[in-house]
Amino acid sequence: MLVQHDPDRPNGFIAIRGSHLLVSPFQAGQLHCPGGEFDLESYRGDTFRLYLDDDGSLSSDKNRDHFWLLVEAVLPSPRYVNVDTGRTDANGSTLFESRLAPLDLDDPEIQVVAFPLPEVA
Repeated sequence: MLVQHDPDRPNGFIAIRGSHLLVSPFQAGQLHCPGGEFDLESYRGDTFRLYLDDDGSLSSDKNRDHFWLLVEAVLPSPRYVNVDTGRTDANGSTLFESRLAPLDLDDPEIQVVAFPLPEVA
């Protein structure tokens, strides 16, 4: 679920579709961000941070400095479900297989930081 860091100035450029975080293109002063789409599946059990760089590009690289933090989310660990295979073993017992459950982005709080600040725009 998206949680606006500053409800008085919501960042409407951020959305969720399935397991993807979407950033719509936006302009703030001379800064133009083309937007982007980020699959959060590979971040299960980890913290995902999305940054805006001073050239308008978006980055999730935690190992360098960035201009602005746009989004932060602590994603749940992988969860597995047992699924009936439709087969039985020699004893007639149902066979199940373990499958990765879809990433549910309704539960974790995805913090959305206000942008742009008045002094930046």
